[in-house]
Amino acid sequence: MQSPQKILGAVNLSLNVSENTNTFYADNKPYYISHSFQGYSGSLTIAKPSDDFEQEILGIEKDKNGNYIEKSTSLKSEIALGFEIKGDLEEKRIWLLRVNLKRPNQTHNTQTENVNPDTYTFELNALPRIEDNVIKIKTTKKLMKIIIITTFPKFQN
Repeated sequence: MQSPQKILGAVNLSLNVSENTNTFYADNKPYYISHSFQGYSGSLTIAKPSDDFEQEILGIEKDKNGNYIEKSTSLKSEIALGFEIKGDLEEKRIWLLRVNLKRPNQTHNTQTENVNPDTYTFELNALPRIEDNVIKIKTTKKLMKIIIITTFPKFQN
């Protein structure tokens, strides 16, 4: 993993629980209910992805002439996505440790008398980490350094 990079222009993050429920019936009634939690699905809306973001995360290549080339074979990277809940007294910080982003759909509008910037919405899945099934870490600003050092050894600066 690389050092954390701020995603500029963040507008919205929406997360939905990905959970399956299986009900086993016996004696003509629910006898046992099991739950399977797979992580989260949702979306991340940003003003515009930076060129670095497109290269490092979406796998878009920069050619020798400075053009950005998107290929059907471009490989995307999984990322750890961190965010802070503003207005919270404890300044909660949340890390989703294994996030897969889909390329965004794009809509480009003509300019009118009002300027409304276009945004890019990435659908995402936050999955359990393979080695230990951890999906999310919630911490505070005070504890953040400890979490980064112990969980992400390569993030140490």
